Amino acid sequence: MKKALLTTIIAFMAIPMLAQFSEPGFYRIQNKGAAKRYVSIVNNRVESRAKEVEITAGFAQEISVWSLQTVKDPIADPGTVIYISGSSSDLVLEAKGMNTKSLLGQYKLQTSGNSLFSEAKGTMVYLVDSYEMETTDNGVTRIIGNKVAGEYGQYKGWEFIKIDNKEEYFATIPELKIGDKYYTTMYTSFAYELPDGIKAYYVDDHEYVKAVSPVAELKEIIDYVPAATPVILECSSDKAEDNILKPLAGSDAPSAIADNELSGIYFCGYLMFGGKERTQEWYTNEWKNVTNYDEETMRVLGTDANGNLALIPATDKELEVTNVGKYLPANKAYFKINANEADATKNGIKLLSKADFDTATSIKDIPNEGGEGGETGINSPTRNSAKSGIMTLAGTRVRSGNSTEGLPKGIYIVNGKKVIVR
Repeated sequence: MKKALLTTIIAFMAIPMLAQFSEPGFYRIQNKGAAKRYVSIVNNRVESRAKEVEITAGFAQEISVWSLQTVKDPIADPGTVIYISGSSSDLVLEAKGMNTKSLLGQYKLQTSGNSLFSEAKGTMVYLVDSYEMETTDNGVTRIIGNKVAGEYGQYKGWEFIKIDNKEEYFATIPELKIGDKYYTTMYTSFAYELPDGIKAYYVDDHEYVKAVSPVAELKEIIDYVPAATPVILECSSDKAEDNILKPLAGSDAPSAIADNELSGIYFCGYLMFGGKERTQEWYTNEWKNVTNYDEETMRVLGTDANGNLALIPATDKELEVTNVGKYLPANKAYFKINANEADATKNGIKLLSKADFDTATSIKDIPNEGGEGGETGINSPTRNSAKSGIMTLAGTRVRSGNSTEGLPKGIYIVNGKKVIVR
């Protein structure tokens, strides 16, 4: 796990009063401890057995909130962009498709001064950033009940900071450069406004047969990206301050896009112990909230062999890698394919504008290996007299005849034309 988990501890009394939250909107929640870390939502569940609070000798066991952790740098973390509504006696935090009201069930999240807590059987259970106070050898922090809130001083204090796009803002930091442009994917539960210098695209169509090589069409989203919309972002800078995205809520948010072929991921949550994922069944069932990477059915943003923007098989660089699995990272987009298209797309799916996509998909025959005089490609004079037999897209001959019977599923070249074997 990165950084620390937020945990809860107990206290005996609290005087309800409004903290820094005053009106519904997007906020970040910063701890008043020395490290000044921020709340980030990293999961959409709590441990089911921890919802039943037991009172023993005047103390309450904790309500485990493994859905939250704290991070040092929140700028490009969508989990730190939290929509807060409600009141000091019933506060609701929403981010990444979940909210604390559904998470905590019968317990209400409340504010008292600078504290956040839930009341359980007359006992106040506080939210505390305990990272610097108790860190286990696995880097995961968890304080288990029977400790008085006063022992934690500043670490149980929180500050609500409204996101105003000036001093406090959310931005994207691209990870891929092609020419003078920078690219990344994004998937957030909130809508956002695009500033000058940033373009957003979704995949509107794809074609593996009526083109020389697999291609997909990018369609631009103008001005505003709807909530829960996986996109590819194109930026002119790799600096966060140049790539500020304004979160939008309510009537300001645009409607959803129906024909987007990209998929998105909210969470990549796995619990690590001693550098290894815990294998006990009850932990695996409760704490693992990931999307496993499957090279047969998934493609991610990258570059093909020619340096073009493409959807490609992922390397470890694009994934969250543990000793027992490889997972798609949180808040990113990916492209689904059918397993029988894995071989055809192993070299990437080139991403094109509509005009280039229309041109590429108008080519129904593939080029042969060369014409008289050494010409090759779609303008070769002997283009329609391609070699007989069956070949892979990579140019490897499979058989000399024309029958595809018995061939594995995939796309082949039969007498110069693409054929799908299903």
